[in-house]
Amino acid sequence: MTKAIITPTVTLGYYRNARTHLIEITLGQGRAAKRTTVHSTLFIAIFPDVDRRWTGGTIDANPSQLYALGLGPKPRKEMTVKLADMPYQVRYVYAPQIDRYIARLLGTRQEISSNPRHFRHVTGVSSRAALGSVSLTADQARALGFIIAEEEVAADEISEHRYICVLDRDGWRITVNVFTPRPVTKDELRGLAIDRAIEHLALTGIDAQPDEFEPVGFREVTPYVD
Repeated sequence: MTKAIITPTVTLGYYRNARTHLIEITLGQGRAAKRTTVHSTLFIAIFPDVDRRWTGGTIDANPSQLYALGLGPKPRKEMTVKLADMPYQVRYVYAPQIDRYIARLLGTRQEISSNPRHFRHVTGVSSRAALGSVSLTADQARALGFIIAEEEVAADEISEHRYICVLDRDGWRITVNVFTPRPVTKDELRGLAIDRAIEHLALTGIDAQPDEFEPVGFREVTPYVD
């Protein structure tokens, strides 16, 4: 049985202040959001894979990175699990406008909205969790409303490609993560990235259209287990 180190991550929003040249970072949404400001050299030291040309976007942070930014407690010991025990990865965001969690099953087109109390009960996430990802068993995924086949799926049969994409919308740079079960062409990736950006903006009340975006660049990164 293949084993892996499970490292939970959350998504941070960041941008470079043009006046101070400092990096302003936000964790969470609304009144519960945490904010901090760090020098760009520290930010790059904590996130060495970030493209230094980008002026802002989103980035995934693990507990050690949150601790280094002053946005989280000292991380606990990492947990080792069997991949086949928790084969389903779900990314989620809390939408305060509708008081629901929006969750997507990675590697599929399935997306559901869930009552906050039910979502937290099934997944075990904190009541303060607003954005992140979680590993679920097949039964947990079904409990949320995802359609999961009854037959078992071997861990080594689960593959996923992750792309970091940067789009421009009226002078603003938007960074999104795109996950696919197979490699995709540039044209396919452009459409997927724009769809994802529109979804993110919609959660903040912004109605965007596909023709408003221009691709800036993208890169594929090594898949990871959240």
